[in-house]
Amino acid sequence: MATDKLLTWLSSGHPPAKYTKITLYVSTRLDLLFRRAAAKDDFRLVDFARVLVTLGFTATLLNLDEEWAARAQKRTLLGQLGVKRSYAERTMSRGGVWVSVCLPAGVLGLVEEYAHSSGLGRNQALQSFLRVGLAAYLKGKTTLLKAIA
Repeated sequence: MATDKLLTWLSSGHPPAKYTKITLYVSTRLDLLFRRAAAKDDFRLVDFARVLVTLGFTATLLNLDEEWAARAQKRTLLGQLGVKRSYAERTMSRGGVWVSVCLPAGVLGLVEEYAHSSGLGRNQALQSFLRVGLAAYLKGKTTLLKAIA
């Protein structure tokens, strides 16, 4: 019961100072999958988004390889030399929707570091983490349901 109250408080319109509310621009297809999964399991969208982004970020960090580390090191060096990275074409003109998520300040800082060192925009990185997190969640749910049946 106390957990429900805590989650309600965290997902309210006024997140605590240690959380930052941001919005992601995601494709309509990803949004549809995300909303369906949240509705099936009775999650609040902002809570589900936080879980999926954090899960996707963790999975991505666990799967980093040496090639990514080399690219990150090169981008950091170029950043120190004052060379700006080129931004990818914005996907906002292709159609999509905004998704709100409250992330802990520390996680958001790590996401921004990752995005900067990878040459991605923050929205691209968060969208990627949401996609990876959703895939991991659905795979885990499928595995659990198969094991129960």
